[in-house]
Amino acid sequence: MKVKSIILMIVLVVGSDSAISATLYCKGKISKVFVRENGDLLVYSDWREDYSKICNLDGTEPSTIVCSMWASYAAQAVDKQLTVLHSLQVNNGATCSETETYGNTPKTLYFMLLNEQ
Repeated sequence: MKVKSIILMIVLVVGSDSAISATLYCKGKISKVFVRENGDLLVYSDWREDYSKICNLDGTEPSTIVCSMWASYAAQAVDKQLTVLHSLQVNNGATCSETETYGNTPKTLYFMLLNEQ
């Protein structure tokens, strides 16, 4: 009985770990970008049709330098109508159109500017 309990616990822990983290790639256009007074960088994307937080310019993860670069990518994407690729750390099963918005957006892993119109 004790062995079965230990095996069940291991399966639950390992299984729940894989269910927690997955990478989601959202590709498309952004039409608006702004910075809130608290430093949050937000973009309005065609895959979400709402605002998503990319990072915080006053934060530590990613660094303020990385977040500043992502802000410049977002501004260029809006100005030149270029495509971006937003990589997020999400729960398994999450889709680009259903991710949380504003400050509840999942953690950004990277934000890429693509030379696609």
